[in-house]
Amino acid sequence: MPKVPIKKFVSIILSIVMMFSISVPLSAPTVADAASKRAKAVKAYKKFLKNKTEYSQFSLIYLDNNNVPELLAKSGDMVSILTYYKGKVKDTYYVSNLMYTAKGKFDYYKKTGVIRRGGVSDGYSTLGYPKLSKGKMKSTVYAFYDMRTGKAKAYYKANNKKISKSKFKSLIKKNTKGKKVSHAKFHSNTNSGRKKFCK
Repeated sequence: MPKVPIKKFVSIILSIVMMFSISVPLSAPTVADAASKRAKAVKAYKKFLKNKTEYSQFSLIYLDNNNVPELLAKSGDMVSILTYYKGKVKDTYYVSNLMYTAKGKFDYYKKTGVIRRGGVSDGYSTLGYPKLSKGKMKSTVYAFYDMRTGKAKAYYKANNKKISKSKFKSLIKKNTKGKKVSHAKFHSNTNSGRKKFCK
């Protein structure tokens, strides 16, 4: 086995040590940046809620796949979905009516971007699974059910293309990553409520 000169050996060791010492601190700001972004989002949500007295309740949920929560602002049975996007509180202008969801709950699939919502259209009840992506709620799949019989009339993709029941279920499973549905817990939009739960 050929011998490595002492000076060359020492040089190699020092190079490895320097590379390691440089790489370690680079990971630290990533965690700090995420914490900072979350803190900024929560602060912005508090300010928003304080100025929007028409919302009686709120909830923070982790809807899309990051560590910054989304804000649900509730007025009666109507829930507005807001997100912290590009340094600002952004209203997705997407509203879920809890009258048409199971037991009046706000259903979502944690860190997938997907919510489950119901509605009524032309004598039929609807069930949809829109998804939050890049600050916007976008339709994925939905279905129509006969309100008298409870049976499904048809299943569709976002582009209004008709699909089978099995395809409908398959796409839901894919979009929700097979996760179980979660339910948002709402709190009073008061000074004490925001202090305790908007953090």
